[in-house]
Amino acid sequence: MYALLRRGNLIGAVFIAETGRVAASDEKVALLKKQRLQESYSRRLRELFKDLDVDGDGKISFDEFSHFNDDADMRHYMSTFEVESHDTLKLFEILDDGDGHVDIDEFLRGMVAVKGHARSIDIVCILKHMEHLDGKINTLLGFHGSPKQKMMF
Repeated sequence: MYALLRRGNLIGAVFIAETGRVAASDEKVALLKKQRLQESYSRRLRELFKDLDVDGDGKISFDEFSHFNDDADMRHYMSTFEVESHDTLKLFEILDDGDGHVDIDEFLRGMVAVKGHARSIDIVCILKHMEHLDGKINTLLGFHGSPKQKMMF
């Protein structure tokens, strides 16, 4: 009986060790897959930037950026980046740092930031900033009364 228990413990230990090894391997595979997807996405974004930079000056103007609305193939390609033609102005404003042009760094940073759906942490961060701004606005406007008297933006 004792030999059966020892054998069972040994089998259990081997099983647990093997499961741990496989799990670690799965994590490495998942990490490599994620890294390859990020590299592929970055490469595609760089190609898109070159396509949008019609005059080749290393910057995209709003005219160049909005040009994709005129080309059905470009609209389809942009949609693979979750960008629709009706979002052109909004997206350009997000990407642009205020100088009226978007360089490659602004483009890559901005396109990665707008990719996909908002995560919970993004929403909580926005709400926190809104609360902070609300407090500053109320202070500037001189609201010191009850919360019902304060302006809520």
